[in-house]
Order: sequence, then C-alpha cells, then structure tokens
Amino acid sequence: MKENKKDKTYEEYQKVFKNKKYAENYHKNFTSKGGIGLLNPINFFGVNVARAEINTVKNLLSLCEGNRILDAPCGSGKLLPKLLDMNFSVTGADYSDGMLSQIKIKNKNLKLIQADIRKLPFKDKSFDVVICNRFLHRIPIEQHTETLKELYRVSKKYAIIYFGVKGILTDLVIFAERVLKLGDRGKLYYISKKEIKRLLYENRWEFIKGKKAIPLISTGYVVLARKLD
Repeated sequence: MKENKKDKTYEEYQKVFKNKKYAENYHKNFTSKGGIGLLNPINFFGVNVARAEINTVKNLLSLCEGNRILDAPCGSGKLLPKLLDMNFSVTGADYSDGMLSQIKIKNKNLKLIQADIRKLPFKDKSFDVVICNRFLHRIPIEQHTETLKELYRVSKKYAIIYFGVKGILTDLVIFAERVLKLGDRGKLYYISKKEIKRLLYENRWEFIKGKKAIPLISTGYVVLARKLD
C-alpha cells in the first residue's frame, strides 16, 4: 500500500494530539465528566465505546501473567483507572503533554512519562504486558512495523494491541456520525484479521486471541499477542 497525501505520518498525528484544546475535547468525549445524555450525543457515544474497549482489554489481561503494565500511548488516561483497580503496577507513556495533563490520578502504582512510542526510554523486557490502544488504526499500515518492534523490545511476553477492522455496519455508522454532526473520525486504516496475524508474525509476535470491542459497530479489534521467543 502506497502512502498518499491524505495519509498522516507519525509526526503529523503527534501534532494533532499535542494541541491542548484538542486533548481537552478528546478527554471530555471519552469520560462521563463531559456530561452523558441526549443533549451531549458525542459524549454519550464516546463514553460507551470507551467502556466497551476497557472491558475488552480487561478480559484479555486476564489471560496474561505478570504485574508490570505499559500503556502506550496512554492518551488522557482512559485505561488507567481500571488497570490500577486490578492492582497492576502501571506506566503510562504518551508523546502529548496535552494528553498527559488531563490525567489527574494520584496513585503510588502509577508512573507517567512523555515519550515517543517508537523510541521508548525503557530497558529491554521492562514490562510483563504492553498495551497499545487506539493508535495503529490512525497510522498507515506500512508504518506499523516500527511500533510493533519497539513494543516487542520492552515486553517480557505479552502485548494487547488495537487494530482497525471494518465491520458490517462501519460505513453506515461513520456516515450517520457526519450527518448528525457527531464528529468526524478522519482517515482510518483498516486491516483484515488475516493480515493482522501475518503482520504480527513478521514482527515476532504470535496471535493468541482477538475480540471486537462492539461487534458490528466498532472498528476496534483488540488483539492479545505473545512473543515468539
């Protein structure tokens, strides 16, 4: 697949999320603090999608061993409360200081760091599980390898990774969002389940299990992978 002018590179994507106003709006749309109800349909949809994704990650984590978790990029901290409730030792890493500034959690088991997911400031095998949620579906598929290799380096054994897989109702949902002015997801990069397994294998990951966050509607397909060696 050739990259075209509409494709966002890592650097362009980083600039979008570095914007503090964007980070504030993003955080509000995925947390109940934004106000859930018919008068705020964007928040209502965002919060319910977030809950489904969090539960999916939680279910896949139950299949893993170990206590040290890396959430990268952690964004405004959507996953962090659940990970801490599960008594994990958690490190959240994100390139955007705007996103990190939205995280108000005070917990001795949480560390936050500003970092590029392609060059993480951690030693090899620093974490039992690395989580990469809601990121790769925004980046052209040919750019996935760099991230998958870095996640492999810092993981002892497992990774939980979010990919974009087109569903039966995906186009209809996106069209409705735009017509009703509920927001525009921008360009998404879909990959088939077969291609996910091939991509993981080429980067020394073994596909263990995959689960759609919200069947038929959500593009999110969350995968549990294990290092091949």
